[in-house]
Amino acid sequence: MRCLDLFTGGLDSLLSVRLMQDQGIEVVGLHVTNPVCAANGQSAAARAADLGIELRTVELAEDYCGLLRAPRFGRIDCVAPCLDCRIAMFAQAREQLAEIEARFVISGEVVGQRPRTAVRDFEVVAHHAGLADLLVRPLSAQLLPPTEPEIRGWVDRSRLLSIQGKGRKAQLDSARSLGLCEVPPPRPDCPLLAEPLLGRVRELLADGRLIDPWLVSLLPIGRHVRVDKHTRIIVGRNREENDLLVSAAQQARAIVCSLAIPRGFAGPTALIVGPASAAACAQAKSLIVHHSRPGNSTAEKVIIQKSTASQPIVYSKD
Repeated sequence: MRCLDLFTGGLDSLLSVRLMQDQGIEVVGLHVTNPVCAANGQSAAARAADLGIELRTVELAEDYCGLLRAPRFGRIDCVAPCLDCRIAMFAQAREQLAEIEARFVISGEVVGQRPRTAVRDFEVVAHHAGLADLLVRPLSAQLLPPTEPEIRGWVDRSRLLSIQGKGRKAQLDSARSLGLCEVPPPRPDCPLLAEPLLGRVRELLADGRLIDPWLVSLLPIGRHVRVDKHTRIIVGRNREENDLLVSAAQQARAIVCSLAIPRGFAGPTALIVGPASAAACAQAKSLIVHHSRPGNSTAEKVIIQKSTASQPIVYSKD
């Protein structure tokens, strides 16, 4: 017997896998990323390896941007399309069931732990993802109606749990009893529900522009400064973010952007998203100088490389 786990790498996800493995059920993990949560992939892969399970990765890109703009089941804080996002992830799992010859899907979700995780919400997600009674939530299974795998005896319901709420004591106790030596730290709620993403997504939704994966992937990066309705400047905070901004500039297609780079002094890189007006360029240069160490940093030493929708930036360090 094989099942597919919607795998995040968090404690709840690890427990759901272990509960199945203890019943002799083979588990394959599916890690679903989107443009704002792609950074979790490495930790998920490492924890899947610890559990000895195969891990597949699927990216929600265009689909995620579509539900961000027009979610069917509404938003939390006018931003986060929580139910639609989970439905999209479970729909990806449903599409993989036949390919990996799995009989059902499991998830580490816990009743009442996070926004939109009431029993009724669970039913809505399973139904609209096309999984009906084939979605088992082992940590809260005894609080939920029996699913087909439980009714048919594929899964022993009596060995599943009845955890609910935000506390972690029950999970930590279960981790010890199931032999999980390394316990991951608590995972935060959806990153869209906390600053700075909360405000940035609100701005993005308010200005009515095209929402594409490239633009959404920039939301977690750097310091964002609004120039006008159509233009914002993103300033890197460290070398990694500087490199990400350079890479983003090289990959830009649908949206015009420009790269501001310090020459002859150490300082941050800035990405101008939108038209690079004289005012935007001047502000980008000023921001780079402001966030550089005092010394020989001047606006005159900042180079602006502009792109168009048909001709992306070719970056050179020289």
